Amino acid sequence: MQLFSIFFFLLLAISVNGQVFSGNPSSVHWKKVDSRDTRVIFPQGNDSLALRVAALSNLITRLRPDSGQKQKKINIVLQDRTTISNAYVGLAPFRSEFYLNAPQNSFLLGSLPWAENLVLHEYRHVEQFRNFDVGLSHTLRVIFGEAAQALANNAAIPDWYFEGDAVYQETKLSGQGRGRLSYFFNPFRGLWLSDKQYSWIKLRNGSLKDFVPGHYELGYMLVAYGYQRFGDDFWRKVTGDAASYKTLFYPFQHAIERYSGQSYKEFRNAALTFFQEQFKEKSWSGRAVKGVLNEQYPAFTPQGIVYVQSGYDQRPELILKKDGSRKVIRLKDISIDNHFSYKKGKIVYSAIRPDIRWGNVSYNDLKIVDVATGRQTVLTHHTRYFSPSFDDNATRIVVVEQPAKGRTLLKIVDARTGEILQTLPNKEGYFFTYPVFADSSLILSSARDTLGRMALLSISMIDGATSQLTPWSKQVIGFPVIKEDTIFFTAQVNQQDELLALKLSGRQLLRLSMPASGAGKYQPAVSNGFIAWSTFTPHGFKLEKISRDSAILLPIEDSLLADGSTNFNVTALQNGENLLTANQSLPDLSIGNYSKGYQLFNFHSIQPSASDPEYGLFLLGENILNTFQSTVGVVYDRSERSKRLSAGAAYGGLYPIISGGVDYTFDRKSPAPGGVVYSFSELEPFIGLNIPLNFSQGRHFTFLNVGSRFIYNQTFTQGALKDSVGNISYSYLNNYFSFSNQVQPTRKQIFPAFAQSVSASFKKALTKYHDWQFATTGSIYLPGFSKNHSLVINGAFLQRHASGGINFSGGFPFSRGFTGVTLKRMIKGGLNYHFPFAYPDWGFGGILYFLRLRGNVFYDVTITDDEKVLRAGKADFLSTGAEMFFDTKWWNQVDVSFGVRYARLLTSDLFGGAGRNRLEIVLPVNIFR
Repeated sequence: MQLFSIFFFLLLAISVNGQVFSGNPSSVHWKKVDSRDTRVIFPQGNDSLALRVAALSNLITRLRPDSGQKQKKINIVLQDRTTISNAYVGLAPFRSEFYLNAPQNSFLLGSLPWAENLVLHEYRHVEQFRNFDVGLSHTLRVIFGEAAQALANNAAIPDWYFEGDAVYQETKLSGQGRGRLSYFFNPFRGLWLSDKQYSWIKLRNGSLKDFVPGHYELGYMLVAYGYQRFGDDFWRKVTGDAASYKTLFYPFQHAIERYSGQSYKEFRNAALTFFQEQFKEKSWSGRAVKGVLNEQYPAFTPQGIVYVQSGYDQRPELILKKDGSRKVIRLKDISIDNHFSYKKGKIVYSAIRPDIRWGNVSYNDLKIVDVATGRQTVLTHHTRYFSPSFDDNATRIVVVEQPAKGRTLLKIVDARTGEILQTLPNKEGYFFTYPVFADSSLILSSARDTLGRMALLSISMIDGATSQLTPWSKQVIGFPVIKEDTIFFTAQVNQQDELLALKLSGRQLLRLSMPASGAGKYQPAVSNGFIAWSTFTPHGFKLEKISRDSAILLPIEDSLLADGSTNFNVTALQNGENLLTANQSLPDLSIGNYSKGYQLFNFHSIQPSASDPEYGLFLLGENILNTFQSTVGVVYDRSERSKRLSAGAAYGGLYPIISGGVDYTFDRKSPAPGGVVYSFSELEPFIGLNIPLNFSQGRHFTFLNVGSRFIYNQTFTQGALKDSVGNISYSYLNNYFSFSNQVQPTRKQIFPAFAQSVSASFKKALTKYHDWQFATTGSIYLPGFSKNHSLVINGAFLQRHASGGINFSGGFPFSRGFTGVTLKRMIKGGLNYHFPFAYPDWGFGGILYFLRLRGNVFYDVTITDDEKVLRAGKADFLSTGAEMFFDTKWWNQVDVSFGVRYARLLTSDLFGGAGRNRLEIVLPVNIFR
């Protein structure tokens, strides 16, 4: 079945998305570090960082025995102007991209220096793609290019292995990594706490109703168990056989059985049991809720407790809760995380703001909310501020600034104007997280050093001097708050994330011993009478609160923080060398300029296309910076037996995107008066400009794209009618725009609760003819009767003037069930009511999995006017009906939605078909979302 999947996807399309096309300003000056195995491409000013990335990448290649048998050079692009923390490695073309903004929450990914952490993880993906270029995967790459290898690898080897193996490498080669973090195991600990026994196929594919751990956590446990139980070469042999397709059906599963002596089911059950035994979880005793609902970052106020609530069917909201009653203060703006600070009736948090034009540029601005009224003000613009915190009077804010280049800085900002009052020096190069005011002249912050160790520090606002409050350790810490002379914070102690207290008088370290109703204790809040925190449960993060009098404070030794991190009994990790402390210098590394025109065409893959009656092959190209995309193709039209050669390209290195190309079609046939059929060919070059703009801010995603394309057509008549018909040439202009605006959707919503979209085009002949056409479509999305229902109102309009010279394509959304045509004047309206009715979480054979079944009832009306085509000059086309959609996953990897439609025609179909009842298949349009 895996073999079939490869050809299934190849026939549909090859689409591998990663980089943002035209994402960087043209003013960026790119540099490079070249070595035998890597080329690190980076914006000017990141020289030392690029050298470290190159050195560590090459060190991994030299030291790992399975670092990649075919050393094809990998291009690694460093992006320093985005506030997103991420990275990827991809084929088509073979490259990697690091987003250099590190996350504030060290519990998520650990405390390693961010770029080094990315190298340890992402370079394992580089090694994987090199190692998996074997057997049938290699054959397909030779025939179809790099995208075909990616599809073959993904069809044979599950995504949990790709990411689990990369997490294992970051853990083995660093002395820390996610495999040593208690927080990383919380998703499965939540299941173990509640004794939830999900099926394997549900663990693989997830759920829209229940919390299911991701493939990173699942993958690490299976991969680590494989290394632990069967040795360092176990996965090399398994994945080598799978990528080669030594067994055509289920090659990965059969390879595990071959080299472990266990069935695939026995292997995965043993791996999960191994890790469950490390925690020895007790039964969960917390309150049950329906679905998944998170409660995070509590803060005490005179009116009650404030926190952020979010879930699978709820956008993040600021909530005020007291005595069981809850009030929504306001919806949060779109943010990277849910952190906020409260003081004196005000809340401050940071929200993301993308650049209007460049997709790899974004900002993090401060927002202030009045708790009493819910009114919000924007305090800063185009800043990169994270983890803001008020002083006691809510007049100043301490923030972590993460500039595009250089080390993080603590800044003091005026809470009324946003003006920078003070910038504290950071000579040691610490990475600060979650700073708070201790008093008028002292800041407390958890910090990470350049070796990946963490400590709690105090920073003087007078001279920037730092004082160490806890020992430097690989154990992660964070979320400090201060109450009187005691600092409360979360730290990993052995295998648990605990709440600790540090009394400043005497520097005594204490552990808060409290009944555990979840996994870990995070984001503490302390008042005169209570302590609150957020803990992870089977239904998401939940708030817990106890009186301070009932909290038992147990002294612990500083050494519990300093002794280092745990490996959760995966002793195979002990064989790894900590590469962050190894000698990373390579004498042959030097820095040079990187030309934006280097390998501009860079053809990497062949994409088959099949859309009856047209069948074709396209050669795809994309340069590493993704400022230039190119295609060359050939298409055969089965119905008219014509052939088309085409070439096109788009350049996004300037503010407008410039596109152009040419199509040449030959062996076309057309009837002439007298029943004679003549042959002709067409040459159609084109050139265009468009500007994609991103106006997203606040709680809305807003996009606008405006463009124009000039098309020239030259027709060459052939055969007997060559002289009488002659050659014809004309040109026309296609002006277009599209606009969309939507609120942030939730996981369970079919469509956003509120959204609008509209697109329009105006095509006008410039020479020879006087034809023109204006067409527009639009939709409005509104809430339904239930939280995840949607009322969608569609509209469309088309008006054309046709002299018979140019037949512009219409693309008009005709009433469903009818045979669609393009007439002189058409107006369409539609009503749709979408609703989910089942979440099966069921599948079979690792082939097909059903996440959701949903329905839609609709009513369409199309009003037309065309005296040349319609006998009466006008006609209305009305239909109603219902649709049923299946939201599925195929082969545990690919999201596909498809459906069936029943349409009842309320008027006659004048252009084809018989009867009033129509049944149609709605084919998938989201295979590569």
